[in-house]
Amino acid sequence: DVRGARVRDAIAAVAAAGELRVRLEHEAGLERAYCSFDAVSSVEALFLLAQLGELQVEEQQLGQDPRPLYAVGRTPRSLFSVDPWHVLYALGFLLTAFLADRVLDAFLRRQEQASRMGALRFKQVAPLVRVAVWVVALLNGLLILLRVPASTALALTGGGLLLIGFASREIAANFIGGVAVALDRPLYLGDYVTVGGWRGEVTRIGLRSTQLVTLEDTTVTVPNRVVATSAVASANYGGLEALIPVSLYVAHDAPIEEVRSLVWEGVVTSAYCAWRRPVHVLFEEERWATRVVAHAYVFDVRHQLLFVSDVTQRVKQAFRERGIDYPRPWPASSTSAIPGSSSASGTDAGSA
Repeated sequence: DVRGARVRDAIAAVAAAGELRVRLEHEAGLERAYCSFDAVSSVEALFLLAQLGELQVEEQQLGQDPRPLYAVGRTPRSLFSVDPWHVLYALGFLLTAFLADRVLDAFLRRQEQASRMGALRFKQVAPLVRVAVWVVALLNGLLILLRVPASTALALTGGGLLLIGFASREIAANFIGGVAVALDRPLYLGDYVTVGGWRGEVTRIGLRSTQLVTLEDTTVTVPNRVVATSAVASANYGGLEALIPVSLYVAHDAPIEEVRSLVWEGVVTSAYCAWRRPVHVLFEEERWATRVVAHAYVFDVRHQLLFVSDVTQRVKQAFRERGIDYPRPWPASSTSAIPGSSSASGTDAGSA
């Protein structure tokens, strides 16, 4: 039945190209088109349309002509005919995916209140679960809405994503970056990372962006394209503990062994110290003071500021009780007396 303008125009276009001969006949009130092909590719294209549900094709033999004819008819429904109930079913899948995403977030928040380590384990698989839920929901919604085979739905989805990618390359790049982050895992939820010039705790890994919360309680949204293509430095990488340096300064003539003992004691007695991990106290000589750096692990990276503040307070109090002075800055008028300064060297050389 070629009363449909869409099928009639398609047949006429192929006939105009010279590969198709069409004879129209009227049978029982219907206008039918009998087509004869010279090219095998045209036959294959016609049957491909039939498989997609757009045409009905029957091979016939008329008279003494050795070449077969193909009776082409329009199917009762079009490829993209939409049933209102199917629209509701497709929307139901999308709504289910949205609710599952919200329930997953609520579950992770409850787990974080109950057990920090348990919440981290669940957060590590949450991005993969979120991607799988949305992909399944979108594919099922497409299959129900268009009523097409799964292979056709995948082909249409790929073509649509390709067009969308050309129209919005940045969004597509961020989406691909989100999939790469979920599979490659350069960072985990709960990690304290440095990425794209920002430092903070990873609170969410989405399909388009990753969210960080800085120590100043500022939420930073980093596009996944940046996360996937730049260097990511993680202080704890899926764990709770992180190595934190604590810097202090003493005078050049301070007793080094006593300073080392007081700093070590101040670190290991802190409530925020992961005492099962090693503690190292290092010294570095600077121009106006001796720098003391304690490398120790905090039991939860979120408490790193409290850890540094607590250790500094304890060590300064111990220095005060033992009479260990902090270095005094050199007066501006007496820079010539600073050991190693250029003016002092010149004076000494002149005296010599």
